[in-house]
Amino acid sequence: MLHLIFVLALSFESTLAQSECVDAPNRLSRTFKSLVDYQGNKLTFNPMNKDFQGNIVQFNKGVPIQSLPKNAFYTFESQLIRELSVSDHQVELIQDGAFTSLNCVSTLQLARNKISLINPDSFEGLRHLHELDLGENQIVEIPERIFRFSTLLKKLNISRNNLKVLHPDSFYKLTNLEELDLSYNYLYKIQPDTLRYFDKLKNLQIGSNQFDYLEMEKWTNLTSLRTLNVSNNELRSVDFVYSFSFSSSLTELYLDDNYLTKFNVRGFRKHLPRVTVIDISENLWMCADLVEILKFLNDSRIEYRGTETTDPNFGGIACNRTVEEYQGNKNREPETAPSTTTTTTTVKPGATVAPPVVNEQTLNSLQVLESIKSLQTTVVCLFVVIVVFIFIEFATRCKWRRFRRYSSSPVLDNASVEDISLLRGRF
Repeated sequence: MLHLIFVLALSFESTLAQSECVDAPNRLSRTFKSLVDYQGNKLTFNPMNKDFQGNIVQFNKGVPIQSLPKNAFYTFESQLIRELSVSDHQVELIQDGAFTSLNCVSTLQLARNKISLINPDSFEGLRHLHELDLGENQIVEIPERIFRFSTLLKKLNISRNNLKVLHPDSFYKLTNLEELDLSYNYLYKIQPDTLRYFDKLKNLQIGSNQFDYLEMEKWTNLTSLRTLNVSNNELRSVDFVYSFSFSSSLTELYLDDNYLTKFNVRGFRKHLPRVTVIDISENLWMCADLVEILKFLNDSRIEYRGTETTDPNFGGIACNRTVEEYQGNKNREPETAPSTTTTTTTVKPGATVAPPVVNEQTLNSLQVLESIKSLQTTVVCLFVVIVVFIFIEFATRCKWRRFRRYSSSPVLDNASVEDISLLRGRF
């Protein structure tokens, strides 16, 4: 009987919350000593109540909360809480139904814990969830349909975990998702069906994984994607041979810290025409090839990042390095997580970040490029001169013909007529 009353109470609160999820005019947070302290709360979470002190919930730092049992967050007016932070509390286990009373929570922070397993019903009840942070845990798998209760989710962070594979329905019904961060995991493959729900996704971060090849042409429905970060992987090539579902939307592409040696300029221009920012640094470019790539980027007004100061380099991008040199340099670099908002250093056409030291082959390539530019300028100037000359010649001939036509007709004025008459009379 008591169990039935409890279920009915939760159902009533869920119905009430659907019409009363209200943000407070000012973001006020309340900090509790422990989960037990929170569960004994008697103060309102309703912004419309005069005794309102905040509907953002967090806990004292350093307090361990190792397990989140079923209905862990059920308390007085818990259905009106808008944000909940349980980050940095050594959480290891989330039982099914732990969040069932949090119908209005829009932001849930569970970062920097020890979570290794999440169950299919772990997030039951979070129907108004917009942002979920599971970063820096030990999660090894995302169960299929785990987010089916949170179809309004817009931002999802699962970076710095132990993910190796993604199931086709790991992101089932996340049709409103705009940002997804899967960086710093152990992913080596993405099945095309896994991304089929993401027609509103704008930012995809899959850097710092173990991809050696990506079939991006098979990624369907990414029609709104603007930023794609695949940096710090093991990519040997990126094909720009086929069209992508994001061909008309992508503006930023990050390919740095891979093993790329070739760059299909023509395919890139054709299939990714809207890209304005790109990072191709820290790859295995030959200097002669890099010169051609940077010329294309400059001519296309595409911003690229270059911060390398060692030799040889062009535009701050290293080239002519062996795999051993590249791996050694990569191992010395500190591990830092990529930001979803990436800062790009713009290298303007003609600008040089560091003075390049190059071989004879590269210098010859540069001389050829300069000769081509000079020849193009000369041809254009010569063409203009020829056009002007033809115009002047045409105008002169027209004027001369008109002069000859008028000068060949006799012109007699009145005085001449009188003189002729006098002469006739005299004889």
